[in-house]
Amino acid sequence: MGFKLEELSKGEKTIIISGIVALITLFLPWRDFGLLGDVKGISDYAWLPFILGWGLSLYMVFQKKMIKATFCLGGTVAAFLWSILYILSATVENPFTDETIYNASWGVLIFSFATIAQFIGLILEYKIKNVAEITKVIKEDIASCKQK
Repeated sequence: MGFKLEELSKGEKTIIISGIVALITLFLPWRDFGLLGDVKGISDYAWLPFILGWGLSLYMVFQKKMIKATFCLGGTVAAFLWSILYILSATVENPFTDETIYNASWGVLIFSFATIAQFIGLILEYKIKNVAEITKVIKEDIASCKQK
């Protein structure tokens, strides 16, 4: 597999870099419990949105095969929404003050930014210029699936 970095487009480079950053975040703290320690992303099922968000996109880049935009964009949006829901659900109730404490750590925040970067990379790769084109590409993908 002759892989040369200089032959990649801006979109492909963005997808690869965001994938590497997201992979690194799996080994960073995703929840912080103060003196009790923290929970790494890899042990808190963070590999699931990583595979969902980057699996097809990285396959597309490394195998030089265009995959339907709906699948790649959908996986990226799903990974982003998962990370946001994770941040919002990572709470602990303080028994002394009856306050809710958010204990999501910086690993999940970086993961969220990596999904945004990947979305931008996919838009560059599919040469989408505005939101109307995103819906057009998705409709074309759905129509081609119905024809099969």
